[in-house]
Amino acid sequence: MTLAAKNLPATDAPAPPGPGRTASSKKWTVLIYVSARNNLGLEAIKDVNEMEAAGSTDKVNVVVEMGRIKCDPPFNPFASVQEPLPPQADWTGVRRFLIKKDSDPLTINSPALAYYPDADMGDWKHLADFISWGKANYPAEKYLLVVGGHGSGWRGVKPPPGAPKGISYDDVSGSHISPAELAQAIKAGGGVNVYASDACLMQTMEVVYDLKDSAEYIVGSQETTPGSGYNYEVFLKALAAAPGDAFSAATYWDEMVKAVVGSKK
Repeated sequence: MTLAAKNLPATDAPAPPGPGRTASSKKWTVLIYVSARNNLGLEAIKDVNEMEAAGSTDKVNVVVEMGRIKCDPPFNPFASVQEPLPPQADWTGVRRFLIKKDSDPLTINSPALAYYPDADMGDWKHLADFISWGKANYPAEKYLLVVGGHGSGWRGVKPPPGAPKGISYDDVSGSHISPAELAQAIKAGGGVNVYASDACLMQTMEVVYDLKDSAEYIVGSQETTPGSGYNYEVFLKALAAAPGDAFSAATYWDEMVKAVVGSKK
C-alpha cells in the first residue's frame, strides 16, 4: 500500500460522515494533529504505526491528521542509528485517517479519509477545521486533542532571537500556531475535555494561561522532548482499557510524559 498523492483525490471538503453513531456510543474521540512538514517526517510515520498498534475500539475513536514532506536526503536527525526507510517515506501533503488496528509496525494501513495537497499545518484555522470535522464525523461523550510537531513554548527558541513562540511549525509555509491561536482553534472547534501537547516546552505557566479556557485539563512537558515523541500505543491502550472521566485520561498522558521525558535525563 502506498500513500503517494497520485492515489488519492485532492479534496477541500470533509470526508463523508462516518457510520451513524449517537454521541453516547463511544466514550472518547481522540483527535491527533501532527505537523511533520519539517524534519519529523520519518518519526511521524512511526507515530501513526504506534497508533495502529492500539487502533480504534468499540469505546474509543482515534482520528488523525498528519502532514509531512519528504526528508531529502532521507535522514532522521533524531535517531542515533539510521534505520532503513519505511515503505511510505515518499508521500507528501496532508491526510486524515481513522486509525484501524493492525500488527504491521512499518506500514500505515488505516484508510485515508481526506487529502490536502498543501494544507498549512501552522494555520490555526486549519486546526480548528480538523477539530470540527473530527467531532462531527466521529462523535463521542468526550474529546481529547493532541497537537504534535515542533514546539517552542511561550518564549520562542527558534532563530532568530525573539522568533515567534508556539507549536506545529510548518517549514513549507513558514508558519506555526501561537499559544493564543491554539486556544482560538480549540474554542472555534467547540472545545475539548483534554488538550495534550506532543512537542517541546509546551507546558509552561504562560502557555497554560493562554489555554485555560479551552479544555478541562491541559497536559504536556515544560522540557524538551525526544524527536520520537510519546508512545501512542501505550496511551491509547490505557485509555481504551479504562475510558473514564477527563481527569483519568489526562493522567494517562501525564504518566506517559513523565516516563518518556524522565528517560532522557
